[in-house]
Amino acid sequence: MGSFKLSLLLCGSSAPLLIGLLFYAGAQSVPARLILELFYVNPWDNAKDGWCDIMPHDRKCDVFFKICIWNGNIFSPSTCDLAEVTTPTFDESKSVRFEGENHIQILLRKKPPPIIRLRVEAWDRDHMSSHDQIASFVSEAISLNSEVPFRAVNLVKIDHTQSNQDVVVGLSLKLECSMHYYGNLCETYCKSDFKSYLCDSQGNYVCYPGKRFPVNNKKTIDPFCN
Repeated sequence: MGSFKLSLLLCGSSAPLLIGLLFYAGAQSVPARLILELFYVNPWDNAKDGWCDIMPHDRKCDVFFKICIWNGNIFSPSTCDLAEVTTPTFDESKSVRFEGENHIQILLRKKPPPIIRLRVEAWDRDHMSSHDQIASFVSEAISLNSEVPFRAVNLVKIDHTQSNQDVVVGLSLKLECSMHYYGNLCETYCKSDFKSYLCDSQGNYVCYPGKRFPVNNKKTIDPFCN
């Protein structure tokens, strides 16, 4: 069974970092990330159209995954506007699990919308010819809320064949705000200066005792207390 000893932080399309493996979607400052737990089972080492490898002595799948995430208000998008990532390859693996400390983290390209959809594709990496698609799964609409813990995602196999009928992918996820971001959708930014104000658990600016906002100053992205 394939596994990682570190959390999977996935960056760009497939670039690993020493701190784990981060999928980074490209923005310089990202308000949120998705934490994914995923499991995959392929008991017969089959691709969508047959064996993963035609060589009798080596028919096991060298599996990797492509994950596409987009705004859930769009049913069938032309692009993966929130994130598009590819995992490393797990050689000769009938099963792969990302769970617990060995989860996947995906930084989003933009602020998370209230609803997302995603697609998970399992592939067999082939060094001699084109890669073989094993199976593809899409989700129903998924509501996001950083206050909600891991929730199971209902995935539907969209390319069911006789060969891949026993291939299973399961997924659960949660939304996690980046540092200095707060709110159900990580929409509130607050960064303390540790001199005159702090941020409370909701991202509100709170002046230190003895200091206050000027009378005519409303809470802004650059507050000051005096």
